[in-house]
Amino acid sequence: MGKNFFHPFGVEVCTLKKIKGPIFIKTLSPITVYSTLLSSNGRKKTYYYSPFENEFSSIIKNNLIKKVALINSTSTLIETDENIKFSFKPIRVSKRNEHIINFKGTVIKAWSGIYELDAPQEFLLTAFDTGLGAKNSQGFGMIEKYEKINSVTNSSQ
Repeated sequence: MGKNFFHPFGVEVCTLKKIKGPIFIKTLSPITVYSTLLSSNGRKKTYYYSPFENEFSSIIKNNLIKKVALINSTSTLIETDENIKFSFKPIRVSKRNEHIINFKGTVIKAWSGIYELDAPQEFLLTAFDTGLGAKNSQGFGMIEKYEKINSVTNSSQ
């Protein structure tokens, strides 16, 4: 990596066969969720959402719907209606979990932390396989199951 050389001793792939929500997840890399908007002068502007905004969960849901449809080679996208049980809530997330990253000259805002995720099994498995949010191919949005929840309270911004 970079100018450093190393020799891995092994590679391990953890796979989930069955999983039922709601579950707690911990980010291995921060999740980024955004919309591209047009400003009044016609220029594109990127708005990054916080986990405390409703759009954060909504965009994650719609993104997972598209991923599930692509993985299953469904020609038509699954409808983003209210019939799909889905919730994504910050549990241990505060302002200090916000990360501002310069990725190849582009500033990206992303969030780490512990969240509660509830969705159909197919969506949960897809989330673990592909990541949550945007820019997964750049390493954003990787998650793992988090078991160490005792008395958890929501953090505020």
